[in-house]
Amino acid sequence: MDKVPHKRQKKGLKKPYIFLLLALTALLCLGGVWLIRQEKPALEMPQLADPIYLLPRSSEDIVSVTLSGTQTESFTLIRGQDGKMQLEGMENTPIRSDPADALLSSLHRLEAAQEAAHLHDEEVDLSVYGLSPAQLQITVTYRDGETRLLLLGSSAPTDVAQFYCMLSGDDHLYTVYADLCDPLLQEKDYFRAFDQPELDGSLLDRIDITGAIDFSLFYTPSGWQMEAPFRYPIASLPMQSLLTRIENMAFESCLGTPEEVDLEKLGISAPALTIRLTQAPSVITGVTQTGETLSIPSPAREYTLLLGHETGKSGVYLQWEDMIYKASNFLLGFWKELNVDDFLLKTPVNLLINDLNFLKVETDKISRAYDLQMVESITQNNQIATDEYGQTLYDVLIFRQGEKEPMDAQPFLDWYLMLSGLTPSGKLPQDFVPPGEPLASITLQTSSITREIAFYPYDPFYAALSVDGVSLYYVENSWIEKVSGAP
Repeated sequence: MDKVPHKRQKKGLKKPYIFLLLALTALLCLGGVWLIRQEKPALEMPQLADPIYLLPRSSEDIVSVTLSGTQTESFTLIRGQDGKMQLEGMENTPIRSDPADALLSSLHRLEAAQEAAHLHDEEVDLSVYGLSPAQLQITVTYRDGETRLLLLGSSAPTDVAQFYCMLSGDDHLYTVYADLCDPLLQEKDYFRAFDQPELDGSLLDRIDITGAIDFSLFYTPSGWQMEAPFRYPIASLPMQSLLTRIENMAFESCLGTPEEVDLEKLGISAPALTIRLTQAPSVITGVTQTGETLSIPSPAREYTLLLGHETGKSGVYLQWEDMIYKASNFLLGFWKELNVDDFLLKTPVNLLINDLNFLKVETDKISRAYDLQMVESITQNNQIATDEYGQTLYDVLIFRQGEKEPMDAQPFLDWYLMLSGLTPSGKLPQDFVPPGEPLASITLQTSSITREIAFYPYDPFYAALSVDGVSLYYVENSWIEKVSGAP
């Protein structure tokens, strides 16, 4: 007969574990209550049954709009005899039509989103809603003399950004969508007309920056070169990025001439940065109405940009040429963020083979020099070879100095391509001084620049790399052997 197996009894939790479990449960409950209290529920307001436009009259009927607020200068836009809006007191100063039209359109389309309170039914403290005093007061006058007063208050705690608002003659307190109010929140200077800078990065010859940053660069057909704080070749990608940012520079508003503003208050009398952009001579071409092509030479020109204090609203004050502006840091802040190290060329053997005129290599094993020439490529039919776009194709002829016949170009091209991979392994100490004579050197010469690359002793595994007499990085010692492999 088989034995009947005993059923295992369940053991109860010991008292210390019971207390621990209860404590953890209590902590979780308290944490949940704390999280609930931290969440701020969206404000629940009565939804409007029908759309309510606060200022439904046509924007064409508006003859003046006065805006005043607790944080901004009051100003009035008035309609001139030509039907266009003008700044009162500055009737001879052109204004920008786009922001003026956007403001008028915003007033016409301003729709109440929700009803926040009824002033007759309850005690309402307007200061709670930012309406006493109002954040922005807008007085609108129409052609027939009717005047409406609109008050904008603080932000409402809603899922979608909204402001509290009140309208004269209406005993309701509403909210309006913030995006509809954006054209109403611009300062007076935003409406003043001005010309945005129009620069072509491909025409720039020099960039000189002084002040908090000392940085000077100049263009050559073989690439941009740095002149200050020391001479060094510039990498193409960060340089192209800088030129693109210069082309995209744009200002937010014009504050007037230097005589109209307080230059010291704006930080322009002692600017943080002084930037001079030198544009090369160029030729402007165009076609007349009769179909005639005209070419007008444009001389070299220098532009001056002075960067002053921050505006406090993610912007900066500046002087461009002879006018004072305000601009966002999104479009102008890059000047203050420039870092010289970001522009340094890390691949010094980067000159195109068709740009080279001369190359010289010296090590303890070899001393060789080469002359390079580009000649038109000839087809088997004794015709000048061209690509699919009709551009002439060229072959490179390489002569060892002292030899009249060109050498086989392929070994040289393979060796030069290998050298283009020369990159630093790390950065040298700032106080490093090259000791004695170089272990190896390369001289590269084009029609516009001569680049000197040298390798100096550093430690058993690495050699210090010098470019145009400046030692910033070190490379693996194996590169000296690769340099010595010149054909």
